[in-house]
Amino acid sequence: MNEIRISIEIENEDYSKRDELMKCLRRNYEIRFIKENSSYANKKYLQYELTLKDKSKLGRKRILSPEDESEIKLKHYDEGYTLDDLSCLFCVSKATICRTLKR
Repeated sequence: MNEIRISIEIENEDYSKRDELMKCLRRNYEIRFIKENSSYANKKYLQYELTLKDKSKLGRKRILSPEDESEIKLKHYDEGYTLDDLSCLFCVSKATICRTLKR
């Protein structure tokens, strides 16, 4: 069960409470506005649906494909390419090559 529905009470058009709550929730949830219900005494109720984010899609995308990584390891360990040679060949930094070889 990944979906949650919440309702936020807003008084006198003060949306700061909602903004603070949404800022915290955006880290882990996709947020979708559902509807706004007006009420008495200058109060509004905003309804949202929260869906848990897929954590596998977070972070930076890797520069090198898995095929490139295996080719780097093969060229370094079997064919004797240096880090400088590999970084020039694959157009990445030496640090990226080092991280690839450690994996």
